[in-house]
This record gives sequence, C-alpha cells and structure tokens, in this order.
Amino acid sequence: MRIEGRVEKTIDKKKFLVRLGGEKWVPNIGDIILSPDLRPIAKVVDVIGRVDSPFVLAVLLRENIDIEKLIGKKVSISSSTKTGHARRKG
Repeated sequence: MRIEGRVEKTIDKKKFLVRLGGEKWVPNIGDIILSPDLRPIAKVVDVIGRVDSPFVLAVLLRENIDIEKLIGKKVSISSSTKTGHARRKG
C-alpha cells in the first residue's frame, strides 16, 4: 500500500518532515519513502502531529541525496515488508 505526502522542511542534513494528506492509513516506523521517480530515499523513524494530518519524520538512506531539492515535492511512502530469517533445514 502507498500513501502520498509532501516534503515540508528539513531538520538537519539527514532528517526531514513529510506532511501526509487526508489518508486513513498511517505509515509504520521503518516504512520506505520513495522519491518522485519512485527510488527509495529515506526511512520513516517517527509519526507525529494530529491524527487527521500527521507528519512523518524521516532519515535519509544515503548521504548523496540533496534534501533541499526535495522541499515541496510529492513523495510516496511504501509499506515495508519485513520478513524473518529463513529457517535452515537439517
């Protein structure tokens, strides 16, 4: 499942805030934030604010991404599918 939001402001060189729209689904910590061209750029570390229009605090996955260029752009948040370790037979 994907939800869209808009990058509002930067916190420091690695963190930024995303304002979510009026969606009923709220992302989980660890979900991946995708750039406008659908490349993974950040990870959700916290959800803050009001229930009807929350903010997501995100941290960059790589250092070579310029956060300043993302301000005002739409981004997508994709639900992470974490899987456990595979069990070894034998």
